Amino acid sequence: MYLLHTTELRLYRVVDHRGHAYGILSHTWGEEEVTFDDIQRQHRHSLKGFLKVQKACELAASDGCHFIWIDSCCIDKSSSAELSEAINSMYTWYQSARCCYTYLSDFDRGNGTIDGVSLRRSRWFRRGWTLQELLAPRTVAFYDRHWSYIGDKTSLIYQITLATGIDEAYLEDNSCVPTASVATRMSWAAHRQTTRLEDEAYCLIGLFDVNMPLLYGEGRKAFRRLQYEIARNIEDESLFAWQEPVLESGMFAPSPKSFAWSGDIGPLPRPRYERTPFTVTNRGLQFEAVCNNIPPELSKTFHTYVDDSSEYLFCPLNCASEEFGEPFVVILKKMDKSNVVVRFLPGQYLPASSCFPSLDKLQRRTVYITEPSQEPQWHELFLNSCLSEILIPEDIQIWYVTPPSFVEPRADGGRILHFLSASHFAVITVGDTKRTSSVLILEHEPAQDDEGSQGPQERGLLVQASHGMRYQYLPGQLRPMAT
Repeated sequence: MYLLHTTELRLYRVVDHRGHAYGILSHTWGEEEVTFDDIQRQHRHSLKGFLKVQKACELAASDGCHFIWIDSCCIDKSSSAELSEAINSMYTWYQSARCCYTYLSDFDRGNGTIDGVSLRRSRWFRRGWTLQELLAPRTVAFYDRHWSYIGDKTSLIYQITLATGIDEAYLEDNSCVPTASVATRMSWAAHRQTTRLEDEAYCLIGLFDVNMPLLYGEGRKAFRRLQYEIARNIEDESLFAWQEPVLESGMFAPSPKSFAWSGDIGPLPRPRYERTPFTVTNRGLQFEAVCNNIPPELSKTFHTYVDDSSEYLFCPLNCASEEFGEPFVVILKKMDKSNVVVRFLPGQYLPASSCFPSLDKLQRRTVYITEPSQEPQWHELFLNSCLSEILIPEDIQIWYVTPPSFVEPRADGGRILHFLSASHFAVITVGDTKRTSSVLILEHEPAQDDEGSQGPQERGLLVQASHGMRYQYLPGQLRPMAT
């Protein structure tokens, strides 16, 4: 690994970066970045990215740092061993830096007020790699496209929280980051993007303090391998508290996006369901499930998808939503007479009290949770929404709901869907007693722009099925309409 001298602009190889006082640059890559080879040649001055290197060096030097680390030119990417070492240790490089200089190449401070909305528009707040670059350093200073100082992580903490969804406690003190649940940390990455598919996993290695080899070309397997390492090193079942709008899945999430609504889910203060440690085997995830068969009163909720010849189990996890305090429950479907199962309807949230009215009826089984034989298929209809609850009349059958919610029965036969958290969209698949379906998409429309004074307005949009049934969404409830 190398450090760049801030005045000589020469690379120096270092064995232990912690023995040096250095600054570090955080940025998004643009045209003509100065690479490891470029920085050692005279033509570096002609590259567009050289000004960024030069400005970063000047800032570090003004703070008394003789060295700076810049990912574009301090890593010899021709060496796969050095690239792997750099990525596996990058979190500690940012953590040990005296100051992190963050350059927002598409942000212009101007004379206006800086708020979370304007910051969120910057590409830097939407990239996967920059998440650790925000959290790991003790000091982060932000500069706009003209290299004008905007503020630091402390002075902009409120705006950064609005832009990223990360609680202020983790921004104030980087030593608090490891105390966040696995689901919470994953949710921070849910809306971020990476150029390479594998990097959505590799950019999170340091955030979870694990190590894994880099295998570019493995695609989504990289994120699964990351979860294997997390499962081996961190005892936190919120790793499995994710939602995805598919019928069947394995126990591990397909991508960080699956944790978009899991930010408030964390381990129970005391484990309620004792189980032996889970392990990854060639049959799937070996998991001691404290479970129960599907209760009759809940079977109506899933009857469209339930195969009468299959056995279904409800299994609570030792994690819960902070808002509701109810353990997160996964549904398991047995594949054959053995103990091989798949996860069923991973987008459905059910409170443990509804599934397990009596703890003495729980059974203890060792199951192997595997991936389904076919890739899951589902129509993802993602629009904007901001719902907390909605009333569904008795004569409308609920088939599927996303984002996660739980169902509260009413005395009149109706049900109320309680959404776990304020959501960006809501998709409710409903139908009549003939088991035909319609998909209702509830979307949220601002009355004015983001700076308007009026609150949001909700409206319903129906995608009609072939049977022609239509539903009208009125404030807070759903009603069938005459055809």
